[in-house]
Amino acid sequence: MVDLDRVIDGRGTQPGDSIIGIASSGIHSNGLTMARKVLLRDDLRGPRDEFQGRTVLQELITPTDIYVQEAISLIADHDVQAFVNITGDGLLNLNRINCPGVGFVLDNLPFPYPVFNMIQEVGEISDATMYQTFNMGVGFCAIVPAEQESSALEVLQSKGKLASVIGHVIEDPYKSVFIPRLSLIGQGKRFSKT
Repeated sequence: MVDLDRVIDGRGTQPGDSIIGIASSGIHSNGLTMARKVLLRDDLRGPRDEFQGRTVLQELITPTDIYVQEAISLIADHDVQAFVNITGDGLLNLNRINCPGVGFVLDNLPFPYPVFNMIQEVGEISDATMYQTFNMGVGFCAIVPAEQESSALEVLQSKGKLASVIGHVIEDPYKSVFIPRLSLIGQGKRFSKT
């Protein structure tokens, strides 16, 4: 239960705010159907070096991180404008924030985990499909004013989470999600090449 004046719904998000990404623990629940279809093959059985000796199946069933404690810790001392759980629709979940006129530039994304690279390579899947289906290593995002990004990162790291500033908010009437490194622009539920 939360007081109505303390609900974080994204309305305060504004250009210049920082997007902090918290690492996922793996695939989580998004895209598992596609991942199973691509990876559960006889020639991929057995321990894998890229998974530190774990099997593909063990990698796929890694428990999903839940970010409640991190979120509670952040709102205690920070002006969090929005929280975004990166589930189905991947990083396109950013454009669900209840704030018209803003977009998101993800110009410092971490490189994807080996499991995502394997899915993409074995399944011959495009960057656009990967980033609109999977979390690609970012499980949760918090949007904070730029001047609070360092202290927010300290809080998250004190909780044992890998976190980094992955981008920033811009003015954009289409609520686009931009990934410059891959020349991707996302609108609605789809990424496409720019």
